[in-house]
Amino acid sequence: MANSLSHVLPYPIRQCLFTLEISFRTSAGTPTDPTSADTELSSDGGATSSDCTNEITTGSGNGVGYLTLTSTELNNNVVWVIAKSANCLTSLVALYPRILASVGTGTLSAGSAGGGTLGTLLAYDVTGCFIQTTGGTGGASGAFQARKIVTYNTTTGAFTVTPNWETTPSTDTTYSVLLPEGVTLGMLKALNPTTAGRTAVVDASGLIDANMVKAGPTGSGVAWNANTTTHLNVIYDTDYTDNYDASAKALLVKLANKAMGGSSLNITYASAQDFTSTQKSSVTAAVPSAATIAATVEAAILNEGDATALLAAISAKVEEFLINEGDATATLAAIAAACNAAVVAGTVGTNVAAVKAKTDNLPASPAAVGSAMTLTLSQAIPMVDVSGDSTVTVGSSLLSARAQGAGAWAIVGTVLTLKNPDGTTFRSFNLDSLTAPLSRT
Repeated sequence: MANSLSHVLPYPIRQCLFTLEISFRTSAGTPTDPTSADTELSSDGGATSSDCTNEITTGSGNGVGYLTLTSTELNNNVVWVIAKSANCLTSLVALYPRILASVGTGTLSAGSAGGGTLGTLLAYDVTGCFIQTTGGTGGASGAFQARKIVTYNTTTGAFTVTPNWETTPSTDTTYSVLLPEGVTLGMLKALNPTTAGRTAVVDASGLIDANMVKAGPTGSGVAWNANTTTHLNVIYDTDYTDNYDASAKALLVKLANKAMGGSSLNITYASAQDFTSTQKSSVTAAVPSAATIAATVEAAILNEGDATALLAAISAKVEEFLINEGDATATLAAIAAACNAAVVAGTVGTNVAAVKAKTDNLPASPAAVGSAMTLTLSQAIPMVDVSGDSTVTVGSSLLSARAQGAGAWAIVGTVLTLKNPDGTTFRSFNLDSLTAPLSRT
């Protein structure tokens, strides 16, 4: 590889092409181009030296030249360049190739004269970092190129460099992304808020405190209150405003597939559970809440039709007893009969009858509050999970809910791993994106 000014970098990088500028002066101090130039290199403190792969390229008589050292020549801790000539003083230059930390490697998915696309996406901004070719087109042995990244797209992995590559890379080019001096990986992964100056509170466990979180793609999504109650209310409101029987198993499916924030669910299940066809058809509509029934009863007694007749009958009987000194027992019995007739015939009676009609359909098991239901965890439910398993059961759904909602998890690259309570892997998923995942497989 010949001398090229495209390899001028802020400092030499270990195992990367580097172009060095050297000045020449006569013994009188006059800048002069060298004649019979002989450039040598020493990597052992000057004890021995050998010719450089390239020889100095000079300008137009101004005593300045440049030399490109190969990546093999820069694979040393200290490199001495000794520039000799027949008419100028010998120039000595000491170089200290930097060993920079790599934050990502892979094979380019595209290459161009002024950039390329990373084959392995880095989810954080690497603008300002160096990219080094390590093999393939533009990365031949001894000719590893290094360029500074000036733009980077965290969604696509596309980047541009400066200056342009001397040899344009391609889809067979392997690479390594290197941190510049003084930059750490933590700096690259720091939060970059849309509104400047905003910060996040991180607790002793390394978790960010948040009252509200936003779920959804970058630039959109929905803000949620970060607690379990809100999430449960969303599911409840969605599933139980219509028919209970049509939503019972759907709720279990949602619990198994939707991430739940906050603490774990405080629900105790018997050893087995099964929703039989009789039980599913026993209730066809949501029973009104206690508050709704109370309001209806109050309205019926105070304001509505039969309640007026009831009050009139009671008033007449009380008046008859007080004025005519009738039989108190008979009067009270008549009042009770009038009350019962009004309740049965009126709005309250209608509501009570409706509630009774529903409760008469409830199954005998459980027989009372606190009694265990006869349940079967192996009961299949209408769901095909992401692995293609069409035999998902109530039990496996509950295990999925526990792993998803209360278990530990980890993301490495684009692999999301859910953990069992004992720390073993419950299931692994491949995310379609590390920064803005829209699906997992």
